[in-house]
Amino acid sequence: MKWTPVRRLMLAMTLTLAAGCMGPAATKVSVQDTNKARATGFYDQVMSQGDLEAVSRFVSDSWFSHTPIVPDGERGIEGARAAATFLRTGFPDLRVRVERMIAEQDFVTIQVTYTGTHSGDFMGAAPTGRTITFSGIDVFRFEDGKAVEHWGLLDTNALMRQLGVMAIPTPRPREALNP
Repeated sequence: MKWTPVRRLMLAMTLTLAAGCMGPAATKVSVQDTNKARATGFYDQVMSQGDLEAVSRFVSDSWFSHTPIVPDGERGIEGARAAATFLRTGFPDLRVRVERMIAEQDFVTIQVTYTGTHSGDFMGAAPTGRTITFSGIDVFRFEDGKAVEHWGLLDTNALMRQLGVMAIPTPRPREALNP
């Protein structure tokens, strides 16, 4: 194919039009995308790999957790390390898989699945050697690329049942539900 002036002009117009359609947003990374990447990095490096030194890359000195399972909330980088250690002590091979993630303004909400072998003491339960899987929902608020607040809920019913700490309720017969 010969590159005539008309073909060159057509190519230039096509490339210009394509670049214009993408707009400036196509070349910028949004704050929400950056915050989502930071949250994912926290789960991967801190929770799944157990790199407690990495906490300071993702969490602010002013971090505070409103999570009910962690007594009195946790503050700062050391508090975030303590919260990660809390789970990893009971489940040293813990892995966290991100199922869904939504970002809005400076908040990131994440649904996760935790899997690990119960080989350490956890909330008074002696190690069972069982592989445990439970879910959780976390909400992080970010400032300047670091998490400053955290709200989290774990499916503690599923967790405690798998540990054998809580009995699974016996289903009622169908006729008892429909008198």
